[in-house]
Amino acid sequence: MIHYSELVGTLRFYSETTGDPYAEMADYVGVGTVVWETEDTVFIVALRAAMTRAMQRELLDWLVSRGIKRVKAHRAPGRTLPFARRVDDHEEIDVADLVERFKAAATEKPHVRAEDMVTPVAGGELQP
Repeated sequence: MIHYSELVGTLRFYSETTGDPYAEMADYVGVGTVVWETEDTVFIVALRAAMTRAMQRELLDWLVSRGIKRVKAHRAPGRTLPFARRVDDHEEIDVADLVERFKAAATEKPHVRAEDMVTPVAGGELQP
């Protein structure tokens, strides 16, 4: 019997959304190393990326599709990992919790600015 375990991989983030940026050797806008701790837990090491919301959603989809339940990362002092909580000497993200946050955010009402909250009154004047 043979059992194969993934140990290390590289994530690259591209701003291009057409074609195959990896195959075309396009410039990537972010990169990080994935170190598999267990079959459902990864450490993301040396992640450097200015990630858009779309990239965050794509990363979340990738995590879910790979069966990853927990993401861990060490962060330098003063640096944070969005949506993570501190556990001992590292930051952790529970992927299921993050999925729920993204679902909730997608169904929330759009933000309304205070200046948009006006009611027309007789005579055409606007009142807050």
